[in-house]
Amino acid sequence: MSKKLDSRGITCDVFRAKNETEHFHRNIEMLFIIEGHVTVVIEENEYVLHSEEILLINSNKRHYIYVNGDALVCRINISYEMMTDLLDEDYISFWCAQIPSDTPNYRELYDIFHQIIFLKMNDDKKDAFRFMELYGRLINCLVRNYKMTAAEGGTGKSITDSARIQEILTYINNNYQEPISLVSLSDSMFVSVSTLSRIFKKITGVKFPDYVNQVRMHYAVDDLLNSNKSITEIAIDNGFSSPSSFNRVFKELYRTTPSQYKKSVRNIQEKGSIKLTDEEEAQIRQYLNTHVQVQKAQKPSETINIFQNKIRPFRHISTKAVTIGAFYKMVSSSVQKQISQMVKQLGLSYIRMWNLFSPQCMIAADPDEKTLSFDMVDMVLDFLTGLHVHPFFDMTDHPECVIKNNRMLYFRKEDNMGFQNLDQWSYFLTQFMEHVMFRYGEEEVSHWIFEFGNFPVTLGFAYYENNDYWKVFESSYNIIKSRCQSCMVGGPDWLLDGSEFDVGCDMDQWEKMGIYPDFYSVFLFPYKVSSNRDLQEQDDITDQLRNMDPDLMMNQIRNMDPDFMMNQIQNITNRLKAVHAPERPLFVTETTTILSNRNAMNDHCGRGTNVLRVTNAFQEYADLICFWVATDRLSVHYAPPGILHGGSGLMSKDGIPKPSYYALYFLAKLGDDLLSSGDGYIAVRNSPNNIYILCYNYKNLIFNYKYEEENLVDVYNVDTMFENNDPVTMKFLVHDLIPGGEYVIKRHIVNREHGSVMDEWKRLGFEPVMRSNDIEYMKNICIPRIQMEHRTAENGEIFLEAELKTHEMLLLHIYK
Repeated sequence: MSKKLDSRGITCDVFRAKNETEHFHRNIEMLFIIEGHVTVVIEENEYVLHSEEILLINSNKRHYIYVNGDALVCRINISYEMMTDLLDEDYISFWCAQIPSDTPNYRELYDIFHQIIFLKMNDDKKDAFRFMELYGRLINCLVRNYKMTAAEGGTGKSITDSARIQEILTYINNNYQEPISLVSLSDSMFVSVSTLSRIFKKITGVKFPDYVNQVRMHYAVDDLLNSNKSITEIAIDNGFSSPSSFNRVFKELYRTTPSQYKKSVRNIQEKGSIKLTDEEEAQIRQYLNTHVQVQKAQKPSETINIFQNKIRPFRHISTKAVTIGAFYKMVSSSVQKQISQMVKQLGLSYIRMWNLFSPQCMIAADPDEKTLSFDMVDMVLDFLTGLHVHPFFDMTDHPECVIKNNRMLYFRKEDNMGFQNLDQWSYFLTQFMEHVMFRYGEEEVSHWIFEFGNFPVTLGFAYYENNDYWKVFESSYNIIKSRCQSCMVGGPDWLLDGSEFDVGCDMDQWEKMGIYPDFYSVFLFPYKVSSNRDLQEQDDITDQLRNMDPDLMMNQIRNMDPDFMMNQIQNITNRLKAVHAPERPLFVTETTTILSNRNAMNDHCGRGTNVLRVTNAFQEYADLICFWVATDRLSVHYAPPGILHGGSGLMSKDGIPKPSYYALYFLAKLGDDLLSSGDGYIAVRNSPNNIYILCYNYKNLIFNYKYEEENLVDVYNVDTMFENNDPVTMKFLVHDLIPGGEYVIKRHIVNREHGSVMDEWKRLGFEPVMRSNDIEYMKNICIPRIQMEHRTAENGEIFLEAELKTHEMLLLHIYK
């Protein structure tokens, strides 16, 4: 029979702490200090707790609380009986009391408490199942990291001793209503009473008679509060020899009589739980805002004046390039068809690819071969040059990723030629450069871009693994530049995840070589991503993962700060200035909001508005942004049926544009003269009488999304991941038009009703298998809505107002 978590077995309170007299209880108690500090004494041990510190009090441990000043506390009580039932054990205890804050396990508990407090303050009955999930994670964390086995209850114990105690505990819990004698138990185990008594006390921390009375009293108190039984009935039914014996033990444990205790509990129940004052609620919400970044709704804007007398360049940083991934995937006709559409509609200049020397490209059978075949490479390059678009080569080897758990882990399968030394690598690169110079000519190749990343987790051959990135970069730079001086060669793919790295050290290395990159490249995701060997020890990792190289395992923790990516791009810019780095373009060569390829957020309108938000924010800092990735056709392996599977492509696998695609499509329509930009809008002029205003209603993700398994965010729950559904009113007054001139106002709209493939699919009942004519229908209907009107520019001005629905993108076009 499977055991289930019962939410009634766990209670949570957020309250202003008060002094509590010495007491004990069967439940396991946890305290999280929100603000202030309290002192907790557990038996003879004293713990002083400050803000954000956590304490666990084991079952039946006498303790009291002393409060010095004001303190806000979150307290969770976990039923001991529920725990023993879940784990199918008769005795449970935990090592921890005050949990050290410098351990990964603390961080996990810290995050769980934050979420629980957040839900508690929302007080929404719809969150009941969310509470259940969080309580389950809390118990899992405690059991996985802190649970003490019976054999660990003391020192110098044998397995035989722990087995004996487990047998005794089982016997007590099954027979507490009957007379229980340590003498008879010792006889049955062929050990003396004194020895068994000593072992019991050492392992459980309580004397045998006290433990028996605690078990009996637990059930007796339940009868006392929840039945109409007399004291005599309660005493006899729960194993006490007489009512007087029950009264005596009760008074020893609870410092009062059974009748007085029942009356006091009833009074509390009638009054109800103590509610927080408005001031206390505000204090806790302020704490949440400060520490867990609970997002606030975007405020409607005031009227924004758009003048044409002050312009500055608008840089088309998001529509220069898209990433495809592995080079060989460009051979696919379906991928080429989608790329052709993107180049035509988005005005792309570059297609970014990697693993040029992958075995899949069939250049050679092994790295020792001297005769190389570039037939497949030419097929791809012929296609690109035919579109008048250029290759952007990421020369870092990218292993194929196999997702195991989209929030925490994945492992990688190598997809590279396996070069063992620099000579092999240099030979392949030299032959490639000489081949393309001959086939395509200097005029074409001079536009090509080569990127070399110094990111050890993903680099594929021995020189990189030995930290000789600089030798590889120097050799590769010289090979490329000696064949075509105008090619751009850059790196080093700094990973902007909030961690520190020495930019100055990299500059010193380039200075020693006497060469600098033609551009600086960075990866930027709203995650903390780092190699983590400790993950091997976690119980939820499969044996296959445990046996892998730990450096191929990644820890991904989402950063919920909505300004995280903006802060990181500003930070790298400032650090480059601080070390007096030579001025070079800054390329964000990989970025996305969601790392998983099984997350409905990728298909949602919210991703489209975030593309616009990131582009707007990065205008001053980046020269290129390459959003991940061009098409879902690249991530269809083992995908569930349906036209969407949560892939990170700008297009579905069938070539249906997603809202993120239309975000780039709108950006591509903008001219070169930036008139104004701000929160939720960009105003650009193509000519004095041809103006575009691109506006969007972006919504932040709720804090709880941080803890979602990303592959579990699907078309049914994705809408619950955003802070609110509030519309936003945008008002613009466009100046410097021809007085009295007649203008056309065209509106291009993408929202949940228009241009959203996910919502159109929803209206079709999420049909898993669709015919080809149904796919064509979806392509034709999943387009922006267009509205037009004629307006007169009174006094050379036109006032425009638009109410944007949640996640809506609106392109206003004002022209004669």
